[in-house]
Amino acid sequence: MRKITYLLSVLLLVSACSSDQRQSDTAPKTNEQVKTDSGQEASSDDPTEEGIHQTEPLLEINEAEEAVADDATTVYFNDLSIRLYDFTVYWNYHNSEDKETNHADSLAHFDLDLGDWMHDKSFEILEDQYDNIELYVQEIVHQSMDSDEFREVSLCVMGTWKADTSDWVKIDLNQNDYRFDSHTEFPEHPISFTLDDYKQAVKEHCGESWFEEIQHIDSTDDLPASEFTSQYRYKFVARNSQTGRTIERIISFYTPTSC
Repeated sequence: MRKITYLLSVLLLVSACSSDQRQSDTAPKTNEQVKTDSGQEASSDDPTEEGIHQTEPLLEINEAEEAVADDATTVYFNDLSIRLYDFTVYWNYHNSEDKETNHADSLAHFDLDLGDWMHDKSFEILEDQYDNIELYVQEIVHQSMDSDEFREVSLCVMGTWKADTSDWVKIDLNQNDYRFDSHTEFPEHPISFTLDDYKQAVKEHCGESWFEEIQHIDSTDDLPASEFTSQYRYKFVARNSQTGRTIERIISFYTPTSC
């Protein structure tokens, strides 16, 4: 059910974006970067539970990197380099390192582009000293509200409120053709809340007009609530069988909520 609800939300967003005739060269807004009715943006110090702020597209490292592939992005960890193919990502503001180097310590954050995701896309490990690679995926889900009113974006994700973080799920990885998963199913853990808690969260995270839409609802069953997968985290485990050395590095992809 979580997958179906999420896919429906994405389809609605794609439809809304395709009907928008305005041209923009900026990256898509994500989660709570969509401003509330008060004109303020939500923020949090916790990268797991906060709304996502879109940043500028990744810059190419050098001319040699450009020659590899126009649609490839290389992530440089301290001791592992991972090249991503065939989808667009943006260096997320959670990263403390300089975006021009695409360098991170052990966790790199990226914003995804609407309709251009990592599912079933290939990646490459550039170092040859690691002869075994394992890949794990984890999802982070937040509560959201689907509005029936005419709005530029009809979905409000409350990214600094309640969240559910799944366990790590191992992906059956082909050692000769590294690819991100496309059909991982996660056990459902519904996010519980009371009627009053939800209404207050909507008022704080989405705005007064969103709250007015639900203020007279007297049952949680009637709320236009849904769960939205706001992050996919991939853990790369690289091993050198000769030395016994094993390292773990994580790439976190933040999903967009508007065009």
